[in-house]
Amino acid sequence: MLINEFHMADKITDFTNRLLELVGKDQIDDTIKILQQLFKNSPTYTELILHSARYHSIIKDVHLGLLNPQESQGEKTKIRQALIYMINELKENVQNDRTLITEIESFIDQHQEQLKKENSGINGLRNDLYTRQVEPGYVKLLAAQKQIYIEGKRIKEIIFFASLFTAVIFPILLKYFPNHEPAIGILGGLISIAAAYLLPAIPSKKAATAANIQEEFDTKLYKMEWNQSLAGNKVSKREIERANKRLKDRSNIDDSPWYQDYRNMEHSQAVLHCMQENLYWDRKQKMKYATFLGIVASCLFVLGWIWGFEILELHHLEYLAGVFFPFSGFLMYLIQTIWRSHASSIGGMQKESSAQILSEKYQGTPFPIPDTELRNLQDAIYTSRKTGDLVPEWFYNLFKESHESALEDTASDLNQ
Repeated sequence: MLINEFHMADKITDFTNRLLELVGKDQIDDTIKILQQLFKNSPTYTELILHSARYHSIIKDVHLGLLNPQESQGEKTKIRQALIYMINELKENVQNDRTLITEIESFIDQHQEQLKKENSGINGLRNDLYTRQVEPGYVKLLAAQKQIYIEGKRIKEIIFFASLFTAVIFPILLKYFPNHEPAIGILGGLISIAAAYLLPAIPSKKAATAANIQEEFDTKLYKMEWNQSLAGNKVSKREIERANKRLKDRSNIDDSPWYQDYRNMEHSQAVLHCMQENLYWDRKQKMKYATFLGIVASCLFVLGWIWGFEILELHHLEYLAGVFFPFSGFLMYLIQTIWRSHASSIGGMQKESSAQILSEKYQGTPFPIPDTELRNLQDAIYTSRKTGDLVPEWFYNLFKESHESALEDTASDLNQ
């Protein structure tokens, strides 16, 4: 029984904090409507407040529905202070009054749907995310983002296979030009290191541009403010238009929504689930790609060992100079990519866990998820997109269908 009372008190504390947040956003009308309903449903709270000496006339007008918030600035300030006082009185007294706890808990449970209507900001009762994301303006952003990502991935694939070619071909040359071992080893090593460390800056710039466009798509769809301090300036309309025109394969762009259908959910919950989709995709891709690269690195190391010691019968120094050095740049590139992808997937898992906790915390409460909570999560998603390694398009397509199927099943269950 005592544990249940603590649970209810926590729920009411969260409720009062959200009321204070409404006042802080200057949403006076919405706060007054909620308090008026609260007076009707909680005799204990009504008696507590009406017998208070502070702000008595304003409290009485709120209680009787006579208050006109369209007053002078001075009157609005008094009203705001009175509302804060009423909310804080509830917050302080509810801890020690079992009857008040029961009445407020009942009010929250009975009026949660109506209370959601009173919220504004990026929040609302239901949402139109699913239908709006296929409008021409959104489709153009997605097409540009996809094209720039494809261009970055192609460059990265060229670097990958060029580094792989160097790692393989120069040790093979030792078999046919054994007298040129030092020159072959040094040349192969320098090319491998250059390809592995200098060229990746090119696809990284593409990834940053595509992430910026995806951020514009998301924030516009979610009705969020653009975070100038984090994302900088938006990509120019001219660059978006050009990338949009360069895209040849428009499958899954023109007619297919980017996010699943959450139209039966409250807006902030739908936004959160769209963010969870992004986290899920990113984590799954990075984890599988890291595993794949780990297998590639292990196989190449074993093959190089067999080639150097078993087939060419090299001594250790000859192996290091002729086989391992040309291979070292590519190997270190693989190890760094594996490390970053693994770290990104672990970070994504933690963000998914935080998002799930956030969803469960506000599910069934009278208020949507706070804008600041959603903004912080979106900032983390943007940073991961901008700084993360690009996964090749062919690898992305291998698992695309299974990932989409899992997300569709989840969305279907949530909308029931």
